[in-house]
Amino acid sequence: EEIFHNIRKMPKLQKNNALNLIESMQNPKGKHKNEIISVYLQRKALEFITDN
Repeated sequence: EEIFHNIRKMPKLQKNNALNLIESMQNPKGKHKNEIISVYLQRKALEFITDN
């Protein structure tokens, strides 16, 4: 519930960005469809973005 409190405090543009982030961090298909990807994969994605 803390996440919802933090999102409510954000400016509108940041709320949209947060929603896009959550949507992009969901598995698109398979038996884990719509589940948030693992923390390991999230870190790998962040490393890929920041290292390039």
